[in-house]
Amino acid sequence: MKMKKLLAGVLSAAMVATMIPVSMAMSSVSAAPEDSLVASYDFTKGETQGWAKYNGMDRAEGNDAITETDEGVVFTTNAYNTYSISNPLAGEVGDSGFTVMVDVSVPSTQAQNEFEGLFGFNSHGVWDWFGVTNSGVTMNMNAVAAPYTQRYFNINDVNPVATDMSSARYVLTIDADAITVYVNGEQIGQYTGTADKPADDTSTDVVSYGQAAMAVANTAQYFDLGYWRNQGDWGAFGSAMTVHGVSFYNTALSADDVAALGAYEPPVEDSDAITASVVDVTGKESYEEGDTVSVAVKATGNVDLGGYSFTLKYDNTLLKLAPQEDSSDPDVVVSNDGENGVVVLKADLQGENSVALSDTAATLYTFNFTVQNVPQSKNVEFSLTDTMFAYYDDNGIPTEYELVPTLNPCTVSLKAAAVIGNPYDFNEDGAAAPNVLDVMALAQLIVDQDPMNNSELDYDVHKDEQYPNVVDVLDVMALARIVVNG
Repeated sequence: MKMKKLLAGVLSAAMVATMIPVSMAMSSVSAAPEDSLVASYDFTKGETQGWAKYNGMDRAEGNDAITETDEGVVFTTNAYNTYSISNPLAGEVGDSGFTVMVDVSVPSTQAQNEFEGLFGFNSHGVWDWFGVTNSGVTMNMNAVAAPYTQRYFNINDVNPVATDMSSARYVLTIDADAITVYVNGEQIGQYTGTADKPADDTSTDVVSYGQAAMAVANTAQYFDLGYWRNQGDWGAFGSAMTVHGVSFYNTALSADDVAALGAYEPPVEDSDAITASVVDVTGKESYEEGDTVSVAVKATGNVDLGGYSFTLKYDNTLLKLAPQEDSSDPDVVVSNDGENGVVVLKADLQGENSVALSDTAATLYTFNFTVQNVPQSKNVEFSLTDTMFAYYDDNGIPTEYELVPTLNPCTVSLKAAAVIGNPYDFNEDGAAAPNVLDVMALAQLIVDQDPMNNSELDYDVHKDEQYPNVVDVLDVMALARIVVNG
């Protein structure tokens, strides 16, 4: 990335080109069929309403081993920890199946096997549950969920795919035909089979893995992250992990849908996000010829600016840039771009005049403009283009990047100057004295039957007693006489 020629040789060579990626955390949810999304929780944004922390063994609410942070819900120990919510899919699962998507980070030191719980559905008072472990391929179920009698199965893949769960978008799709597992958009396992039934069950119904799991998901009271508890003490342990978000769909998403969801990408801290705004600091309702319009370019954010460049655009046929006073910042240079704009460059890298941005707007530069002749009322917009910022990183190293920040323009109203000393300026050319053009303009107004309601102009030039306030050819003649006689 190269800076404009204007910047050449001015900014420090220590500025290293860096592009800042856009945060993608949970943003891909909309790629799936929108009408199938039942609920979605982005824990990185504090969307934890309805969730509760429990010790899974005794369902005691409150668990210090689970914390809610900006990164998500953190399970700090490998124990009976569960983060629970009333099952969002209860009553929502039909013939099209269901999907659960979990964005999760499992540390490499955490075991990945059939005993390490990732999430599950259950009803805590009965022997009725379906669970998934963090190996990505291991599932267990024991259920008496209607419409079936008791069914159970264990899917323990003897040759599991080596799955990196350090930053994973785990998607589980289940329909009557198959249970399919995807990690970061790639299918890593698909399982078909028949759920077992007790030996004393003499029914003839055949239930697939998917049908049995669908029945549990449709009737279970709770959805649990981590450990899922059943009626007895047996169950998977919770994983040490950070869960960033969870989404529920009332259909089994297709492979294409899952691919569109993509891989999980951790959210990028937006501390370097900048909003640059043009603000009318004079604040008049409108400005007339000769008035001064003062506008300031302000910025908010959470970085220390070590340099910047931007162009302020405006209409130079209506506004004239006033001579700029010496800036209090010696590192600021102001120049005209020759195309209706003024360029401001601050090159202060490794200097002492950095600008600390915060939620309170900091003024980068203030401009004064003089309103030139305005033939009629108009609006003028001040806008920012070619914006570039440089900042200091956490180590105090200056870094350059082109940022496309939020750029807020500003619009001011310019009002046509009132006619002074010429109440007969009917052609509105601003002339100080009436002339033949005013005569022609008044005649044309009469022909056109113009309402002539400009309160600043006196149309009844003749001022005849017989027809007061009536504008006619006598007024045209009277105006012509005024022009001739000066």
